[in-house]
Amino acid sequence: MRMIHQLAVEMVIEDALKIQRKQKLKQLIDEALCNKNEAQFKAYTEEFLQLEEHEIETLG
Repeated sequence: MRMIHQLAVEMVIEDALKIQRKQKLKQLIDEALCNKNEAQFKAYTEEFLQLEEHEIETLG
């Protein structure tokens, strides 16, 4: 039972970290757009989309 509880806690923490990273990436994407930095925009967008894709795969 303890292992199940620990796993659940780890999953909650992982989800919270992903949400936090996605929020940060949105901010970084906006900054890259404002600064007209195409390389950063592409890098941050790619990472954001990978997080989204992983989230969809997990739900599906």
